[in-house]
Amino acid sequence: MVAVHPLRVLLLAFSGWMRRQQSEFIEYLVEENRVLEGQMQGRALRRDDDQRRRLSRLAALIPRPRVHLLTYHGVLAPAAEWRDLVVPSVSPARVKSSPIPEPSLASGSALTPKAHRPTRASWADLMKRVFAIDVLVCPHCAGTRKLIALLTDGLVVRKILAHLGLSTEPPPRAPARAPPEHEFAW
Repeated sequence: MVAVHPLRVLLLAFSGWMRRQQSEFIEYLVEENRVLEGQMQGRALRRDDDQRRRLSRLAALIPRPRVHLLTYHGVLAPAAEWRDLVVPSVSPARVKSSPIPEPSLASGSALTPKAHRPTRASWADLMKRVFAIDVLVCPHCAGTRKLIALLTDGLVVRKILAHLGLSTEPPPRAPARAPPEHEFAW
């Protein structure tokens, strides 16, 4: 079981609550604008200073478009060199391969940044994590497979399939059907 830090759960819950609050507030402002436009019928709208200040405070709550609402800085930033010393690692494989050093007062080795780790997982690791399939293990002899080529050109793939005597056309799509009715019996 993966240990989840309580502060992380609290931050995620808070960010979700903020997104809901902001979307509800934007919907409220759109509705108010629609009602105001209907009432004004093209006349100029005059606001006093209190109304302008209140609107400026409300507008400050709306985030800019395409801006992340939750960001981390310092050691908690995604690319921080010392992040691995502060944030516990999630996967047991990573813990076995590179244990977190114990801090000691005698030596400053715990404060030295770790070597750069790869930022992307390999496709085989992703397949193993998502589908629980180890694609690099042969199902017949349990030996290790090795990737020798990646074919992306459709013409080359068709030629290879034709040479092997396999169909070069994709299977026909089945027509859409309604779900079985017995599943929705009340």
